[in-house]
Amino acid sequence: MSESNVNIRKEKPEDHEAVRNVHLDAFGEKHGEDVATLVERIRDSGDRYIDDFSLLAEKDGEVVGHVLLSYVDIVDSDSGVKRILSLSPLGVAKNHAGEGIGSNLVNAALEVADERHEPVVVLEGLPEYYPRFGFEPAHEAGIHYPSHVPVAAAMLKKLTKYNPSIKGKIEYPEAFNHLEHHRPSNEPFRVPLSATKRFEREGFSGNVYIPNDANLGFAALQVDVHGRHPRKRMLDGTTRSYYVADGEGTFTLGDITYTVSKGDLFVIPPNGEYEYEGNMTLLEFNISPDNSFQDEKLE
Repeated sequence: MSESNVNIRKEKPEDHEAVRNVHLDAFGEKHGEDVATLVERIRDSGDRYIDDFSLLAEKDGEVVGHVLLSYVDIVDSDSGVKRILSLSPLGVAKNHAGEGIGSNLVNAALEVADERHEPVVVLEGLPEYYPRFGFEPAHEAGIHYPSHVPVAAAMLKKLTKYNPSIKGKIEYPEAFNHLEHHRPSNEPFRVPLSATKRFEREGFSGNVYIPNDANLGFAALQVDVHGRHPRKRMLDGTTRSYYVADGEGTFTLGDITYTVSKGDLFVIPPNGEYEYEGNMTLLEFNISPDNSFQDEKLE
């Protein structure tokens, strides 16, 4: 696959370092290492990685872009667990941005997926960019992402073999766990913590923790909902509002709307304006500088 002097081809083992360098450059100091590591972890994830789905863009003998499709789970209470393709990541070297290389890579990846009779490709991405390739809101097709993903960023592309019975919630495999928002909810905290208060609400309960070293300046919240893995969030010593969802719904903070599932735990910034629809409960937590704790149910 080629356009002009850009060649789109399947990645080879000898390309690994060049691909890593593309993502380090494309995502910069803040996210480059995480994204480059994600590619490496997906390659090592067994049958979730397929060679044909790792494509790179080559220009004048230099690797200048890369896209990867890999399998994630979609979980539905009726049909169980299935695997579908997720597009992540897509990276283009900064000095080649704006040359259409990203578009070439996305189109090529979708073409390969369609040729292999995959029914759908999902992604988290910019709603200003991906609809040009035929991506549309995932929630409208009954596919929901974890609650940290804004509804507008969760998209899918229906391929030739698309089946509307493909519905459920996306769950990422272990390869994504090093990313902040993808860490499993029961991952242990990295500092010693002690429970200071237990609270009970209808349908869920939890603990508030503070660090053994009070100078660390934060506390933590753990919530157990209907027997699911605990949801954990850090509190930084200032007033925060948290909600715990005991059902399905949507949550809007500012101009961003999130899909909410049972057991999700969210933070609301001070003075944040929010709206929500669905069956969920809100708690407000105030951790004072001396680590005393108060909570109040919000109606």
